[in-house]
Amino acid sequence: MENQALDFGQTFKKIRQQRGFKLENFEYLGITKSALSRFERGTNSLDIDRLYTALDAMNVPLYEYEQFLIDFTHGHFDETYQEIRQAYYAKDTQKLEKLRKSSHDYHLKLAIKGLLIEFGLEDDFTRDERDHLLELFYETDEWGIYELSILSCVLSHFSRKRITSLLTELGNRTINYHHILHYRRRVVRLFLTGALGLIKLGAKDESYEAIQNARVFTHEDNFYSLQLCYFFEGMWKAKFRAGDEGLNQIRQALSIFETLGTEERTQFFRDIANRYLKKIY
Repeated sequence: MENQALDFGQTFKKIRQQRGFKLENFEYLGITKSALSRFERGTNSLDIDRLYTALDAMNVPLYEYEQFLIDFTHGHFDETYQEIRQAYYAKDTQKLEKLRKSSHDYHLKLAIKGLLIEFGLEDDFTRDERDHLLELFYETDEWGIYELSILSCVLSHFSRKRITSLLTELGNRTINYHHILHYRRRVVRLFLTGALGLIKLGAKDESYEAIQNARVFTHEDNFYSLQLCYFFEGMWKAKFRAGDEGLNQIRQALSIFETLGTEERTQFFRDIANRYLKKIY
């Protein structure tokens, strides 16, 4: 119970700091600076009415607070996930194996297996493993960072029909959080991951729709995400249209990635293009 109180308080603190509020900003609501400080440290509780009032003052809906709370409890997971992605981009399969062995999270182990499958180091998922993953996705009403992270590692290993279904759920089960930047970026990249899997399967219309959905969630000021969309549009054109338009678009996107100083990721996307199209460089 004490740990739960700490989670509630630290989650509130995280939101408060992100929104630029100070402890004293809530005193006009009858919540003293010292009482709020104790709540954030987990040494005292805050009754539900005052919590709702404080959230309302920051224009934070309860469902958003609850999602932050879920993600806070998965904070250690997010750190591990970032290690996994870095190892993936660097093709450090030994690090991926090490992270898988050290993890006690079954879904995370499956996520890492999904990445190792891409490197040809694991056989495909068993039916039982697929069922466990689908149970996670379809029985979770709202997908947070945890679900999005797991899905990003395994999505491309499902069938054409299942990828399309999961991308539909992606839009529906994250709808309350599209205004949160770090969620929206993950949604964009998941649509593109799904698009890549569909391109590989020869699903022309479904892959095009996935790329367009990614564009819908990409704001014009997010230059990197825009270039990702541009890159995958090039992949789509190179796969489904005659001529060199798609290949030229891919090269342009890779060139821009290089100027952004993301050499490791540039090589990663170059390898994707080589692997799926077998025409470039």
